Parts: sequence; C-alpha cells; structure tokens
Amino acid sequence: MHKCLQIPEILDAVFSNVLDTHLGVAEKPPFPGSSTLVNIALTCQSFKEPALNTLWRAIPGLDPVVRCLPHDAVRTIEEPNDAPVGWRSGIKGLRFDRNLQPKDYARIRENAARVRVVCRPRFGAARSYALDKLFLHILYSRQEVIGPILPCVQHAMLYANDFEGHAVYPRLIIGPKLTSIDLIAFEKSKIKVVNGLEIIPDGPWRAIKRVLEEAGSPIQRFKVDEYRTEDHWKLNTFTPHDLISLLRSFQSLRVLEALSLNIDSSTLLHFSALPYLQELSVSLSPETITYVVEHHNHCDHFFPSLKKARLNTPNLEPCAELFKLPHAFECLTALEIRGEAGARWDLHSFFQGIRKNASLSTNLTCLKLWIAFFPWNPPLNTQAIDFGTIAPLLWFPNLSSIHIEADCPVHLTNADLARMGAAWPRLEVLNFPERTSRSCPQVTLTGLLPLLTACPSLRELTLRVDASEDVSSYADLGPIVPHRALTDFCYCRSPIKDPGCVAAFLALAFSRLETIGDNWLYGLDGDLVGYPEDPVDQKYRLLWGEVEKKLDQVLLHPNN
Repeated sequence: MHKCLQIPEILDAVFSNVLDTHLGVAEKPPFPGSSTLVNIALTCQSFKEPALNTLWRAIPGLDPVVRCLPHDAVRTIEEPNDAPVGWRSGIKGLRFDRNLQPKDYARIRENAARVRVVCRPRFGAARSYALDKLFLHILYSRQEVIGPILPCVQHAMLYANDFEGHAVYPRLIIGPKLTSIDLIAFEKSKIKVVNGLEIIPDGPWRAIKRVLEEAGSPIQRFKVDEYRTEDHWKLNTFTPHDLISLLRSFQSLRVLEALSLNIDSSTLLHFSALPYLQELSVSLSPETITYVVEHHNHCDHFFPSLKKARLNTPNLEPCAELFKLPHAFECLTALEIRGEAGARWDLHSFFQGIRKNASLSTNLTCLKLWIAFFPWNPPLNTQAIDFGTIAPLLWFPNLSSIHIEADCPVHLTNADLARMGAAWPRLEVLNFPERTSRSCPQVTLTGLLPLLTACPSLRELTLRVDASEDVSSYADLGPIVPHRALTDFCYCRSPIKDPGCVAAFLALAFSRLETIGDNWLYGLDGDLVGYPEDPVDQKYRLLWGEVEKKLDQVLLHPNN
C-alpha cells in the first residue's frame, strides 16, 4: 500500500467525499455512499477505523443507534393492529421483545464515540422508524451508566417538543462536547388562531436550559428557525423571556441565528459585550435601538468581534445611529437589514451614516438591504435609487456583494454604472431588483460593458435595462471583450423589442452565462405565483421568454 494511504488526514478527506449526508434534508437513511464506506471498511484493517469514523460522523436521529441493539431485543412494528394508539399510518415503529441488559449496549458504545452530528429530518414520513417516548425512556434507563448515549456529539438538530415531558430524547444526545444547536421551534400544528391572530405557544425554554446545564455543554452556536405567516411575506417576531434568559447564559456564544427573536435593550447591550460573538441575527425595534444609542458607554467596544450582522427592523434611521457609535462594529464584514412590507426607507441618509464608521468603510464586503413585498403591487416608495443615493457607498472600496431591494424605482445611468465599477473593482454580486414596468430604464445593454470591464469577478447581476432600442453594432462599439465571470443575469421587467438581437448580444458579451431570469416569484412547483395583469408586463415576459429559449441552446447549464 502506498504511504500516502496510511495518513489518517488523507483517508479522512477521501472518505468524506464518498458519503452524501444531506444534513438538514429529509432523506431516508442510510445516506448515499454508506454501503460504499462499509465495503471500504471491510477491505483492509488500515481503512476500517477511518471509514467507520466517516460513516458514523453524521447520523439522522437515533435510528442508526437503535439498529446496533441485538436483533432479538427489538422488532419492527409493521401491522396497523400491532401499532400503538394514535400511530400514524405508513410509518414503521419499534417494540422491545425483552428487557434490555447493559451488555446490549456494547455495539452502541463502540460506534457512539464516532458521532459528531445528529440531524433530524423535517418530515416524519421520511424517517425509517418513529421512536415514541416510551421506547426512548426504556433505552435511556437501561444503560449501565445513566447519561447521554452519544457523548461526543458537537452539533444537534432538535425540535422544541423534544424537550417536553422528561426531555429524554435530547438527554440521550446532548453531552459535554455539544457546541451547536439548530432548534426547530415553530410547528404549524402547535400554532392556534384566535380572532384572526396566530398565537405562538410558549416553548420549553426552561427545560432546554436545564438539559444544557446538566450536560455542561459549552454552547457556541444557537439557531432558532424563523416563523413566517402562511404567505411567507411577513416575519412574525416574539419575545419569550425564558429563551432570552437561556441565550444570556451562553458566555462563549459565537453565532446566534434567531431572526424571529425580538430582543430588548438590555439583551442587546449584553450581546454587544460578548468577546467571541461573530454572527448575530435578531429583530430590533426602533425603541430598543434608540435606548441603546443613548445609554451605551462610549468607552466600551460595541460588538468587538462581530463579523456578520442580520437585522430585522422597520426603520433605517435608528440603525444608522447605531453604526455611528464609537468603537462599534470594528470587525464587521457583512451586513443585512430586512424590513417588512410597507416600510419606507431613507437609503441616502443611512449610507451617509454608516460611512462615518471608519472601520466599516474599510472592512465591509457584503451589504444587503431588502423589504419584503408582493411582486405584482406597484412600488410603495416613490423616492428612486439614483447615483446620489449610492454615492456614499463609493467610499467602501472592498465591497464585493451589494443587494438593495427597497421597493422603489431605480434611476441609474450608463455613466453611473461606470463610476460604480471603478469604485468597486472586487465586485462579485450587484443586485437592484425592481418590479416596475411603468418607466424606461436609462441603462442600456451596451452600458453594462464598462461595468463588466471594471469588475472582472462579477458573477451575478440584477438590473433593469433598456433592451427596446437596437443594440449598437461592431462599427459603433468595436470588438466586445467577453466577460469571463458573469453566470447569472436577472433582467426584472426590462423593456425589450427584438429577442434575437438581445440573445446574440448576451451570448457574445457574457461568455460564461448559465442562467437568465426575471426575478418574479415562483412556487416550489416552478409555476409563477399569481400573474401580472399589466399587458406591458405580459408582453415583456413573452419576449424575454424567447430570449431564454434561444440561449438555452448554447448556455452551459440551460434554464430549467
């Protein structure tokens, strides 16, 4: 055997590419590649441990663990009349045929130390077995040493209802090495509607805190799923005091993703002093931000290690004051702010405000501002995005990704794009989604060329362009140098006249183009959600559809 195949790190890298775990996706175990790893483990002794370590590194719940019990100890419930009351049809269950003995856990102990990630499929029908609570109680209580059955798990995906009752399922998983949790807290079946309002039940936050304290888990990453209404346009926020108390107990917290969590001023000040916090995603009210700005000790560093911030707030003006604080956000590289439908933002004032933060001007690479809105309604904000709005951002030379979706018209010109390209040479993503068709954009197709020349790494572009005029010929433009990076172009509701000429220009100018689209809303089935009533929109959509059909013949990855 070659010496390189005796190096554990190399074997680990090779075997990791064999297994496709689909973490967080509802896939039936075993994962693709599992049988291959088993065969590799049987090939030779030197491959056995690295292959088994990879095979067991991530498991879908406790199902693989249960499979390690002796065959005479458990059996599968197949027949409906053999299933417990309330058992859902189509899901297999398990039943003990005899009392478990400590020696029955031998194979479990052998493989448990290899497990690092426990994920849970979102849909119960995708699990191979449904483990009821009584089964888990017996599995937990028959151990020789009572405690977590998977003591080396570092990341776990859990449901809030796992912590109900005696919280046996999480206590089987959560041990002293757990550092990361994904918590699915909002299950539609538990949400009640009273007088047209959705009432979110209080979660088992105290039970979660107690389980983590009992295990001594040094949590560094905590994620709570977002809760949205049925149409997904509105983000519901909540303020459970027990959950906030739980989060404030994590002194080593590095990542907090809880956009539906509306935190108060004292909690924001607490998080701002955490020395290791690098990613934060929460909701903030204008009152909370105003109070923090007025009461923050200006001698202290404000979020000293934060690199990524994702905020949900209705107003930009208080946010600008937050970024003006002395010693604030000195390490921030990515900023996203989300607003609800109907919000009216003063972008120019906000950009002027964050420009005064010298560290932010130097370090910021990704900026995303967007307001949720339904695609067919006219824009609510009449104040257009023009070069004057964008001008303060020219002082951010390291920007590589810009996405501004403020529910307003975009009035940029060819000259503006050229100046933006010169200011942001590292640009990879430039998105100005616009849903109006009632004005003609001032940017032309050929006006994109200076931007592309100045930004050789630009790979994604969303912008309305005027494709209703004839594209300039070689005699006027000279040779067009194909752009080698742009793969995605979104034209929104751009006016268009000749699909053939537009397709020819795009094929020549964007040599790596893979997809073009309209940025309209499509459902999971691929069908358009609603339909534009404006006949102008309908006309443009049909003509751009012809462009897509023509390019489908030559694109690297044709549109689906």
